[in-house]
Amino acid sequence: MLPPSGDEPEHAYMVRTDLLNALKVPQQDWRDMKLIHLPADLITRLTFTQADGQIEVSRKDSKSPWNLQKPIQTRAGKERINELLAALLNLDITTATVPDLPAATTQPAASPPDPDQLKVTVDALGLPQPWEITIKKPATETPTTTTAQCSHRRAHFTITSKALQQLWFEPNALRDDHLTRVDSESLTHLRIISTAFSEVEIKKDNNAWLINRLGKWEPANGERVLRSFAALNESKVREFTSDSASDLVPFGLASPFLTLSWTEQAKNGPAHESTLHLGQSADATAFYAKYEEEPFIYRINANILPDIPPDPLKWKGLNVLRFSQFALRQITVRAGAQPPTVLGYDPTTSAWTCAIAEKDVTSDLSRTKADVLAGLLSRFTAQSWSANGAEAHQALQNPALQVQVMLGEPGKNTGPTKAAVLSFAPTQPGVVSALFYGRLNEGPDVFYVAKDVLAKIAASVLNGK
Repeated sequence: MLPPSGDEPEHAYMVRTDLLNALKVPQQDWRDMKLIHLPADLITRLTFTQADGQIEVSRKDSKSPWNLQKPIQTRAGKERINELLAALLNLDITTATVPDLPAATTQPAASPPDPDQLKVTVDALGLPQPWEITIKKPATETPTTTTAQCSHRRAHFTITSKALQQLWFEPNALRDDHLTRVDSESLTHLRIISTAFSEVEIKKDNNAWLINRLGKWEPANGERVLRSFAALNESKVREFTSDSASDLVPFGLASPFLTLSWTEQAKNGPAHESTLHLGQSADATAFYAKYEEEPFIYRINANILPDIPPDPLKWKGLNVLRFSQFALRQITVRAGAQPPTVLGYDPTTSAWTCAIAEKDVTSDLSRTKADVLAGLLSRFTAQSWSANGAEAHQALQNPALQVQVMLGEPGKNTGPTKAAVLSFAPTQPGVVSALFYGRLNEGPDVFYVAKDVLAKIAASVLNGK
Protein backbone atom coordinates (compact mmCIF):
# COMPACT_ATOMS: atom_id res chain seq x y z
CA MET A 1 0.00 0.00 0.00
CA LEU A 2 1.29 3.41 -0.95
CA PRO A 3 0.26 6.60 0.92
CA PRO A 4 -1.62 9.35 -0.94
CA SER A 5 0.49 11.85 -2.84
CA GLY A 6 -0.90 15.24 -3.87
CA ASP A 7 -4.22 14.73 -5.54
CA GLU A 8 -3.62 11.01 -5.92
CA PRO A 9 -5.63 8.80 -3.53
CA GLU A 10 -4.15 5.97 -1.53
CA HIS A 11 -3.45 2.88 -3.65
CA ALA A 12 -3.13 -0.74 -2.69
CA TYR A 13 -1.22 -3.26 -4.82
CA MET A 14 -0.71 -6.97 -4.75
CA VAL A 15 2.97 -7.85 -5.25
CA ARG A 16 5.15 -10.94 -5.19
CA THR A 17 8.11 -10.73 -2.77
CA ASP A 18 10.40 -12.89 -0.62
CA LEU A 19 10.81 -10.12 1.93
CA LEU A 20 8.48 -11.75 4.44
CA ASN A 21 10.47 -14.97 4.36
CA ALA A 22 13.69 -13.03 4.81
CA LEU A 23 12.24 -11.25 7.85
CA LYS A 24 11.48 -14.61 9.45
CA VAL A 25 15.21 -15.29 9.86
CA PRO A 26 16.07 -15.58 13.60
CA GLN A 27 17.41 -12.40 15.16
CA GLN A 28 20.83 -13.89 15.93
CA ASP A 29 21.40 -14.58 12.25
CA TRP A 30 21.44 -10.84 11.63
CA ARG A 31 24.24 -10.34 14.12
CA ASP A 32 27.82 -9.56 13.08
CA MET A 33 29.55 -12.81 14.01
CA LYS A 34 32.97 -11.19 14.42
CA LEU A 35 33.51 -9.89 17.94
CA ILE A 36 35.66 -7.02 16.68
CA HIS A 37 34.94 -5.69 13.22
CA LEU A 38 37.76 -3.30 12.32
CA PRO A 39 40.30 -3.14 9.48
CA ALA A 40 43.71 -4.02 10.93
CA ASP A 41 45.33 -1.04 9.16
CA LEU A 42 43.22 1.40 11.21
CA ILE A 43 44.27 0.06 14.62
CA THR A 44 46.90 2.26 16.27
CA ARG A 45 47.01 1.09 19.88
CA LEU A 46 46.38 -2.10 21.82
CA THR A 47 46.36 -2.28 25.61
CA PHE A 48 46.18 -5.61 27.44
CA THR A 49 45.24 -5.32 31.10
CA GLN A 50 45.33 -8.17 33.59
CA ALA A 51 45.45 -8.36 37.38
CA ASP A 52 49.26 -8.56 37.32
CA GLY A 53 49.91 -5.62 35.01
CA GLN A 54 49.44 -3.92 31.67
CA ILE A 55 51.04 -4.32 28.25
CA GLU A 56 50.64 -1.63 25.61
CA VAL A 57 51.78 -1.36 21.99
CA SER A 58 51.16 1.53 19.61
CA ARG A 59 52.01 3.08 16.26
CA LYS A 60 51.23 6.32 14.43
CA ASP A 61 49.60 4.73 11.39
CA SER A 62 49.65 1.61 9.24
CA LYS A 63 52.98 2.56 7.64
CA SER A 64 54.73 3.16 10.97
CA PRO A 65 56.44 0.47 13.07
CA TRP A 66 54.88 -0.88 16.24
CA ASN A 67 56.49 0.08 19.56
CA LEU A 68 56.11 -1.51 22.96
CA GLN A 69 55.13 1.29 25.40
CA LYS A 70 54.43 -0.64 28.61
CA PRO A 71 55.91 -2.08 30.75
CA ILE A 72 59.08 -1.04 28.88
CA GLN A 73 59.66 1.15 25.86
CA THR A 74 61.33 -0.65 22.98
CA ARG A 75 60.70 -1.95 19.49
CA ALA A 76 57.84 -4.39 19.02
CA GLY A 77 58.02 -7.32 16.64
CA LYS A 78 55.76 -6.65 13.67
CA GLU A 79 55.32 -10.36 12.98
CA ARG A 80 54.11 -11.03 16.53
CA ILE A 81 51.81 -7.97 16.48
CA ASN A 82 50.32 -9.12 13.18
CA GLU A 83 49.64 -12.54 14.71
CA LEU A 84 48.03 -10.84 17.70
CA LEU A 85 45.85 -8.64 15.48
CA ALA A 86 44.77 -11.68 13.49
CA ALA A 87 43.86 -13.50 16.71
CA LEU A 88 41.76 -10.55 17.93
CA LEU A 89 40.01 -9.81 14.65
CA ASN A 90 39.13 -13.45 14.08
CA LEU A 91 37.30 -14.06 17.35
CA ASP A 92 34.04 -15.63 16.17
CA ILE A 93 30.74 -15.35 18.07
CA THR A 94 28.86 -18.59 18.58
CA THR A 95 26.07 -17.38 20.89
CA ALA A 96 24.91 -14.05 22.32
CA THR A 97 22.72 -13.16 25.28
CA VAL A 98 21.25 -9.70 25.75
CA PRO A 99 21.11 -8.88 29.48
CA ASP A 100 18.32 -6.93 31.10
CA LEU A 101 18.87 -3.21 31.50
CA PRO A 102 19.96 -2.30 35.04
CA ALA A 103 17.20 -0.94 37.27
CA ALA A 104 19.37 1.78 38.78
CA THR A 105 21.56 4.26 36.97
CA THR A 106 24.02 4.77 39.81
CA GLN A 107 27.64 3.94 39.06
CA PRO A 108 28.63 0.66 40.73
CA ALA A 109 31.60 0.65 43.06
CA ALA A 110 34.88 -0.20 41.38
CA SER A 111 35.90 -3.79 41.92
CA PRO A 112 39.47 -5.17 41.94
CA PRO A 113 40.73 -6.65 38.66
CA ASP A 114 39.54 -10.19 38.07
CA PRO A 115 42.63 -12.45 37.75
CA ASP A 116 40.70 -14.59 35.29
CA GLN A 117 39.86 -11.69 32.95
CA LEU A 118 41.77 -9.99 30.17
CA LYS A 119 40.71 -6.49 29.16
CA VAL A 120 41.79 -5.42 25.67
CA THR A 121 41.51 -1.73 24.79
CA VAL A 122 41.54 -0.99 21.06
CA ASP A 123 42.28 2.47 19.64
CA ALA A 124 41.74 2.94 15.93
CA LEU A 125 41.60 5.79 13.45
CA GLY A 126 37.98 6.95 13.09
CA LEU A 127 36.76 5.58 16.44
CA PRO A 128 35.23 8.34 18.60
CA GLN A 129 36.49 6.51 21.68
CA PRO A 130 38.42 3.30 22.37
CA TRP A 131 36.66 -0.04 22.46
CA GLU A 132 37.08 -2.21 25.53
CA ILE A 133 36.77 -5.97 25.18
CA THR A 134 36.71 -8.14 28.31
CA ILE A 135 37.58 -11.78 27.75
CA LYS A 136 37.29 -14.56 30.33
CA LYS A 137 40.42 -16.63 30.68
CA PRO A 138 39.63 -20.24 29.76
CA ALA A 139 40.38 -22.98 32.24
CA THR A 140 41.99 -25.37 29.73
CA GLU A 141 45.56 -25.20 28.45
CA THR A 142 44.52 -25.33 24.80
CA PRO A 143 41.35 -23.23 24.81
CA THR A 144 39.13 -22.63 21.81
CA THR A 145 36.00 -21.25 23.52
CA THR A 146 35.33 -18.62 26.19
CA THR A 147 33.06 -15.65 26.97
CA ALA A 148 33.50 -11.95 26.22
CA GLN A 149 31.88 -8.53 26.51
CA CYS A 150 32.41 -5.35 24.49
CA SER A 151 31.93 -1.72 25.42
CA HIS A 152 30.40 -1.00 22.01
CA ARG A 153 28.01 -3.98 22.00
CA ARG A 154 25.37 -4.74 24.66
CA ALA A 155 25.24 -8.53 24.43
CA HIS A 156 27.30 -11.06 26.34
CA PHE A 157 29.04 -13.38 23.89
CA THR A 158 30.42 -16.86 23.69
CA ILE A 159 33.39 -16.73 21.33
CA THR A 160 35.61 -19.29 19.69
CA SER A 161 39.03 -19.27 18.04
CA LYS A 162 41.85 -21.73 17.55
CA ALA A 163 44.27 -18.86 18.33
CA LEU A 164 42.60 -17.91 21.61
CA GLN A 165 45.61 -18.77 23.75
CA GLN A 166 47.74 -16.21 21.84
CA LEU A 167 45.96 -13.43 23.73
CA TRP A 168 47.74 -14.37 26.97
CA PHE A 169 51.47 -13.64 26.84
CA GLU A 170 54.45 -12.07 28.59
CA PRO A 171 55.84 -8.65 27.50
CA ASN A 172 58.96 -10.20 25.97
CA ALA A 173 56.74 -12.12 23.54
CA LEU A 174 55.92 -8.82 21.80
CA ARG A 175 59.47 -7.51 21.65
CA ASP A 176 61.19 -7.35 18.30
CA ASP A 177 63.49 -10.38 18.23
CA HIS A 178 65.35 -9.17 15.12
CA LEU A 179 68.71 -7.67 15.99
CA THR A 180 68.35 -5.02 13.27
CA ARG A 181 65.75 -3.83 10.80
CA VAL A 182 67.80 -1.78 8.39
CA ASP A 183 66.52 -0.54 5.04
CA SER A 184 69.60 -1.25 2.92
CA GLU A 185 68.36 1.09 0.18
CA SER A 186 68.55 4.03 2.59
CA LEU A 187 72.05 3.25 3.90
CA THR A 188 74.55 6.06 3.30
CA HIS A 189 77.39 5.47 5.74
CA LEU A 190 79.01 2.62 7.66
CA ARG A 191 81.72 2.62 10.32
CA ILE A 192 83.34 -0.32 12.14
CA ILE A 193 85.60 0.17 15.14
CA SER A 194 87.35 -2.89 16.57
CA THR A 195 90.12 -3.76 19.00
CA ALA A 196 92.06 -5.73 16.36
CA PHE A 197 92.12 -3.57 13.20
CA SER A 198 92.12 0.02 12.10
CA GLU A 199 88.76 1.73 11.63
CA VAL A 200 86.60 0.85 8.65
CA GLU A 201 84.79 3.79 7.06
CA ILE A 202 82.50 3.30 4.07
CA LYS A 203 80.12 5.72 2.38
CA LYS A 204 77.75 5.79 -0.56
CA ASP A 205 78.44 8.42 -3.20
CA ASN A 206 76.23 8.62 -6.31
CA ASN A 207 75.01 5.05 -5.71
CA ALA A 208 78.62 3.78 -5.52
CA TRP A 209 80.19 2.50 -2.31
CA LEU A 210 83.61 3.87 -1.34
CA ILE A 211 86.02 2.92 1.44
CA ASN A 212 88.56 5.18 3.10
CA ARG A 213 91.92 3.46 2.62
CA LEU A 214 94.93 5.30 4.02
CA GLY A 215 93.18 8.65 3.65
CA LYS A 216 92.05 7.98 0.07
CA TRP A 217 88.54 6.99 -1.02
CA GLU A 218 88.61 3.81 -3.12
CA PRO A 219 85.85 1.57 -4.50
CA ALA A 220 84.32 -0.59 -1.77
CA ASN A 221 82.57 -3.94 -2.01
CA GLY A 222 78.98 -2.73 -2.13
CA GLU A 223 77.66 -6.30 -2.40
CA ARG A 224 79.30 -7.13 0.93
CA VAL A 225 77.65 -4.10 2.55
CA LEU A 226 74.20 -5.20 1.41
CA ARG A 227 74.90 -8.85 2.18
CA SER A 228 76.09 -7.99 5.69
CA PHE A 229 72.98 -6.01 6.58
CA ALA A 230 70.75 -8.67 5.06
CA ALA A 231 72.38 -11.17 7.44
CA LEU A 232 72.01 -8.78 10.38
CA ASN A 233 68.33 -8.24 9.57
CA GLU A 234 67.75 -11.99 9.52
CA SER A 235 69.62 -12.59 12.78
CA LYS A 236 67.37 -13.29 15.78
CA VAL A 237 68.01 -12.30 19.37
CA ARG A 238 68.69 -15.46 21.38
CA GLU A 239 67.73 -13.92 24.69
CA PHE A 240 66.61 -10.57 26.12
CA THR A 241 69.33 -10.73 28.74
CA SER A 242 68.89 -7.47 30.64
CA ASP A 243 66.73 -4.36 30.54
CA SER A 244 69.28 -2.38 32.53
CA ALA A 245 72.73 -1.20 31.45
CA SER A 246 73.86 -0.67 35.05
CA ASP A 247 76.71 -3.19 34.76
CA LEU A 248 78.17 -3.84 31.32
CA VAL A 249 81.30 -5.70 32.44
CA PRO A 250 79.84 -9.26 32.60
CA PHE A 251 78.74 -8.88 28.98
CA GLY A 252 82.02 -7.45 27.66
CA LEU A 253 80.19 -4.26 26.71
CA ALA A 254 82.19 -1.93 28.96
CA SER A 255 84.92 -2.31 26.31
CA PRO A 256 83.22 -3.71 23.19
CA PHE A 257 85.40 -5.75 20.86
CA LEU A 258 83.45 -4.30 17.91
CA THR A 259 81.21 -1.29 17.35
CA LEU A 260 79.09 -1.01 14.23
CA SER A 261 77.57 2.36 13.29
CA TRP A 262 75.43 3.18 10.28
CA THR A 263 73.36 6.02 8.85
CA GLU A 264 70.03 5.69 7.08
CA GLN A 265 68.71 8.57 5.00
CA ALA A 266 64.95 8.52 4.51
CA LYS A 267 63.59 9.90 1.24
CA ASN A 268 61.46 12.52 2.94
CA GLY A 269 62.94 12.84 6.39
CA PRO A 270 66.07 13.37 8.45
CA ALA A 271 69.01 11.00 8.58
CA HIS A 272 68.95 8.42 11.36
CA GLU A 273 72.14 7.12 12.97
CA SER A 274 72.42 3.85 14.88
CA THR A 275 75.31 2.41 16.87
CA LEU A 276 75.49 -1.23 17.95
CA HIS A 277 78.13 -2.45 20.43
CA LEU A 278 79.20 -6.11 20.53
CA GLY A 279 80.76 -7.78 23.55
CA GLN A 280 81.51 -11.25 24.85
CA SER A 281 81.63 -13.07 28.16
CA ALA A 282 84.94 -13.58 29.95
CA ASP A 283 85.21 -17.16 28.66
CA ALA A 284 84.17 -16.10 25.12
CA THR A 285 81.29 -18.57 25.08
CA ALA A 286 78.46 -16.02 24.91
CA PHE A 287 78.10 -12.90 22.77
CA TYR A 288 76.03 -9.82 23.50
CA ALA A 289 74.81 -6.69 21.76
CA LYS A 290 73.57 -3.32 22.94
CA TYR A 291 72.42 -0.23 21.08
CA GLU A 292 74.21 2.86 22.33
CA GLU A 293 71.05 4.84 23.13
CA GLU A 294 69.16 1.95 24.73
CA PRO A 295 69.57 0.14 28.07
CA PHE A 296 68.69 -3.29 26.71
CA ILE A 297 71.28 -6.06 26.40
CA TYR A 298 70.67 -8.92 23.98
CA ARG A 299 72.34 -12.28 23.72
CA ILE A 300 73.13 -12.95 20.06
CA ASN A 301 74.39 -15.75 17.83
CA ALA A 302 78.10 -15.74 17.09
CA ASN A 303 77.37 -16.73 13.49
CA ILE A 304 76.75 -13.09 12.55
CA LEU A 305 80.37 -12.11 13.29
CA PRO A 306 81.78 -13.26 9.91
CA ASP A 307 79.23 -10.97 8.25
CA ILE A 308 80.80 -7.86 9.82
CA PRO A 309 84.56 -8.45 9.46
CA PRO A 310 86.66 -5.79 11.22
CA ASP A 311 89.50 -6.01 8.68
CA PRO A 312 89.23 -3.03 6.27
CA LEU A 313 90.68 -5.17 3.48
CA LYS A 314 87.57 -7.39 3.52
CA TRP A 315 85.44 -4.40 2.52
CA LYS A 316 87.59 -3.32 -0.41
CA GLY A 317 86.02 -3.51 -3.86
CA LEU A 318 86.74 -6.67 -5.83
CA ASN A 319 87.36 -4.89 -9.14
CA VAL A 320 91.10 -5.28 -9.68
CA LEU A 321 91.52 -4.05 -13.25
CA ARG A 322 89.14 -2.05 -15.44
CA PHE A 323 89.86 -0.60 -18.87
CA SER A 324 88.24 0.04 -22.22
CA GLN A 325 89.42 -2.01 -25.19
CA PHE A 326 89.68 1.29 -27.07
CA ALA A 327 92.65 2.08 -24.79
CA LEU A 328 94.33 -1.31 -25.23
CA ARG A 329 97.70 -1.48 -27.04
CA GLN A 330 99.29 -4.75 -25.97
CA ILE A 331 98.83 -7.87 -23.81
CA THR A 332 101.81 -10.00 -22.77
CA VAL A 333 101.16 -13.36 -21.10
CA ARG A 334 104.08 -15.23 -19.50
CA ALA A 335 103.35 -18.61 -17.86
CA GLY A 336 106.28 -19.94 -15.80
CA ALA A 337 109.33 -20.63 -17.94
CA GLN A 338 107.37 -20.73 -21.20
CA PRO A 339 108.11 -18.08 -23.83
CA PRO A 340 105.78 -15.09 -23.58
CA THR A 341 102.78 -14.57 -25.85
CA VAL A 342 102.60 -10.96 -27.03
CA LEU A 343 99.32 -9.68 -28.47
CA GLY A 344 99.35 -6.31 -30.19
CA TYR A 345 96.10 -4.37 -30.65
CA ASP A 346 95.32 -1.37 -32.85
CA PRO A 347 92.26 0.42 -31.38
CA THR A 348 91.77 2.44 -34.59
CA THR A 349 91.31 -0.66 -36.77
CA SER A 350 90.53 -3.33 -34.12
CA ALA A 351 93.31 -5.43 -35.66
CA TRP A 352 95.32 -7.99 -33.65
CA THR A 353 98.89 -9.22 -34.05
CA CYS A 354 100.52 -12.06 -32.19
CA ALA A 355 104.09 -13.14 -31.49
CA ILE A 356 105.33 -16.13 -29.46
CA ALA A 357 109.01 -16.36 -28.58
CA GLU A 358 109.50 -13.31 -30.81
CA LYS A 359 108.06 -15.21 -33.80
CA ASP A 360 105.12 -13.67 -35.64
CA VAL A 361 102.19 -16.09 -35.57
CA THR A 362 99.45 -13.61 -36.47
CA SER A 363 98.24 -15.86 -39.29
CA ASP A 364 97.39 -18.56 -36.72
CA LEU A 365 95.75 -16.17 -34.25
CA SER A 366 92.09 -16.65 -33.31
CA ARG A 367 90.60 -13.19 -33.15
CA THR A 368 87.70 -14.53 -31.09
CA LYS A 369 90.08 -15.92 -28.44
CA ALA A 370 92.03 -12.65 -28.37
CA ASP A 371 88.82 -10.65 -27.87
CA VAL A 372 87.74 -13.01 -25.06
CA LEU A 373 91.10 -12.60 -23.32
CA ALA A 374 90.92 -8.81 -23.62
CA GLY A 375 87.36 -8.82 -22.28
CA LEU A 376 88.35 -11.00 -19.31
CA LEU A 377 91.27 -8.73 -18.39
CA SER A 378 89.29 -5.52 -18.90
CA ARG A 379 86.82 -6.64 -16.19
CA PHE A 380 89.18 -8.60 -13.98
CA THR A 381 87.63 -9.26 -10.56
CA ALA A 382 89.14 -10.83 -7.45
CA GLN A 383 87.38 -13.59 -5.54
CA SER A 384 88.33 -11.99 -2.22
CA TRP A 385 91.22 -10.18 -0.56
CA SER A 386 93.90 -12.02 1.38
CA ALA A 387 95.04 -11.17 4.90
CA ASN A 388 98.15 -13.38 4.51
CA GLY A 389 100.30 -10.41 3.57
CA ALA A 390 103.84 -11.62 4.24
CA GLU A 391 103.20 -15.16 3.00
CA ALA A 392 101.46 -13.93 -0.15
CA HIS A 393 104.15 -11.38 -1.02
CA GLN A 394 106.80 -14.06 -0.60
CA ALA A 395 104.97 -16.39 -2.99
CA LEU A 396 104.56 -13.62 -5.57
CA GLN A 397 108.33 -13.08 -5.77
CA ASN A 398 108.30 -15.98 -8.27
CA PRO A 399 104.94 -15.77 -10.05
CA ALA A 400 103.57 -18.78 -11.88
CA LEU A 401 101.73 -16.49 -14.30
CA GLN A 402 102.25 -12.86 -15.16
CA VAL A 403 100.18 -10.66 -17.45
CA GLN A 404 101.18 -7.19 -18.62
CA VAL A 405 98.57 -4.92 -20.15
CA MET A 406 99.74 -1.78 -21.97
CA LEU A 407 97.17 1.03 -22.14
CA GLY A 408 97.20 4.31 -24.00
CA GLU A 409 94.85 7.13 -24.90
CA PRO A 410 91.51 5.62 -25.99
CA GLY A 411 91.00 5.56 -29.77
CA LYS A 412 94.66 6.22 -30.62
CA ASN A 413 97.41 3.81 -31.65
CA THR A 414 100.32 6.12 -30.89
CA GLY A 415 101.45 8.13 -27.91
CA PRO A 416 102.51 7.30 -24.35
CA THR A 417 101.39 4.14 -22.63
CA LYS A 418 101.25 2.85 -19.08
CA ALA A 419 101.58 -0.72 -17.88
CA ALA A 420 99.30 -2.71 -15.58
CA VAL A 421 100.94 -5.93 -14.40
CA LEU A 422 99.01 -8.81 -12.86
CA SER A 423 101.09 -11.45 -11.02
CA PHE A 424 99.80 -14.80 -9.79
CA ALA A 425 101.26 -17.54 -7.55
CA PRO A 426 99.80 -20.68 -5.94
CA THR A 427 98.79 -20.41 -2.30
CA GLN A 428 100.70 -23.66 -1.63
CA PRO A 429 104.27 -23.75 -2.95
CA GLY A 430 104.80 -26.30 -5.72
CA VAL A 431 101.11 -27.22 -5.84
CA VAL A 432 98.47 -26.23 -8.40
CA SER A 433 96.09 -25.08 -5.69
CA ALA A 434 92.41 -24.26 -6.13
CA LEU A 435 93.14 -20.65 -5.23
CA PHE A 436 96.03 -18.46 -6.31
CA TYR A 437 97.42 -15.27 -4.85
CA GLY A 438 97.22 -12.24 -7.13
CA ARG A 439 98.54 -8.70 -7.10
CA LEU A 440 98.27 -5.67 -9.37
CA ASN A 441 101.61 -3.96 -10.04
CA GLU A 442 103.51 -3.61 -6.73
CA GLY A 443 100.41 -2.76 -4.71
CA PRO A 444 100.27 -3.65 -1.01
CA ASP A 445 97.03 -5.65 -1.23
CA VAL A 446 96.89 -9.26 -2.36
CA PHE A 447 93.76 -10.98 -3.62
CA TYR A 448 92.58 -14.52 -4.28
CA VAL A 449 91.62 -15.83 -7.70
CA ALA A 450 90.40 -19.28 -8.74
CA LYS A 451 92.69 -21.47 -10.83
CA ASP A 452 90.03 -21.92 -13.54
CA VAL A 453 90.12 -18.17 -14.17
CA LEU A 454 93.89 -18.31 -14.61
CA ALA A 455 93.47 -21.28 -16.94
CA LYS A 456 91.38 -19.08 -19.23
CA ILE A 457 94.03 -16.36 -19.17
CA ALA A 458 96.87 -18.80 -19.90
CA ALA A 459 94.95 -20.66 -22.65
CA SER A 460 96.33 -20.55 -26.18
CA VAL A 461 94.98 -17.82 -28.45
CA LEU A 462 95.90 -19.70 -31.62
CA ASN A 463 93.46 -21.53 -33.87
CA GLY A 464 93.00 -25.21 -33.17
CA LYS A 465 94.65 -25.11 -29.75
